[in-house]
Amino acid sequence: MASRDLADEDERNVVLTGFMGTGKSTVGRMLAERLAFEFIDTDAIIEDEHGAIPEIFRQQGEEGFRRIERAVAAEVADRRRRVISTGGRMMLDPVNVRSLSRNGRVFCLVASPDAILERVTSGPQATDRPLLAGPDPRRRVLELLTSREAEYRRFAQLTTEARSPESVADDLVTLSRTRPRRIEITGPAGSYDYLIGAAVLPCVRELTEIKGQLVLITSGDTSELFRASVPAADLTIELPPGPSRNDEIERQRLDALLFDAKIDSSATILSLGDHEIGHIAAAASSRLGADWMHCPTDLAAMIDSPISGTEQIPKAVVADVVMLQNLDLSHAAPDVAATLRHSPTVSANLLAQLERNEWRKDGHSLPGALGDLESLVAQAVSGDW
Repeated sequence: MASRDLADEDERNVVLTGFMGTGKSTVGRMLAERLAFEFIDTDAIIEDEHGAIPEIFRQQGEEGFRRIERAVAAEVADRRRRVISTGGRMMLDPVNVRSLSRNGRVFCLVASPDAILERVTSGPQATDRPLLAGPDPRRRVLELLTSREAEYRRFAQLTTEARSPESVADDLVTLSRTRPRRIEITGPAGSYDYLIGAAVLPCVRELTEIKGQLVLITSGDTSELFRASVPAADLTIELPPGPSRNDEIERQRLDALLFDAKIDSSATILSLGDHEIGHIAAAASSRLGADWMHCPTDLAAMIDSPISGTEQIPKAVVADVVMLQNLDLSHAAPDVAATLRHSPTVSANLLAQLERNEWRKDGHSLPGALGDLESLVAQAVSGDW
């Protein structure tokens, strides 16, 4: 079972995303100083090379500006030991996510609409913001935040509201330096490592020591941004939605794709999705004689054993709790209990605690809500309740 922790002196870049006015530049400079990394501001690079951003919007439009952003993202991603502050929309483009995740981990800074409006219109961050042009900038902030909310939740979030930039930078040091929690799962068929962390999807190759080819098997209902965060795969296979993705015709298509790409037994097949995606990938890896690894994308898939219904033992399971940020464990623990009630691996004691909203949240190493999610998955998987 080959797997290892992230090194204490991890040289991966730290990439900051989030809406304008959430403090990416201020916090980023402090974080770079704490990590002894170089600080990079993509908007500053764009202005140095192409002129003022408002002028770029006026002359080339938003699409022209986004083309420039893509080029800059590819340029700054080539080196390590950088804290990279990105423009508010840069990391909503899967092309940029793919570029910057190659050598980095992405964290999203968030704040309320009122806090953002205060910062961008009258605070020290005030400047000309083309996207807020119009008679009602507050309404525009709300519209933009609403349209981007789902995409921003694809990244580990930290609030900057009512907090000092120093405390946010400290939390980012913790997030970027904390090793994933590692639990050894042992059963009749064998054992494997279960890793739990935040923003660890870009680190899958390193964490599990994948040396050869990597094949990503996922489905169309898995976020493109999640797929873009996976280290460059030699082959990506997208399965169709619905029951047809597990029929004989689809199995033959999958095997043909692996054959045509010259994927052999030295490869690792990585499934990104729910249980069914995991089982399909496990079966394909068994037919090929290759290693299989699973990255579950929902709570039920994280909690239940990935080997139920399959004879294949995974090389490892990597659970990135960023995918669970839509869960509000401070108020909705009973709803979470209802989701997990039929899981064969979750203890009755933990379910009872969740239903009473009294579950124990200690023992986690990540800050805030991400730590609560880490604790929940770890307790449910290990039986440590």
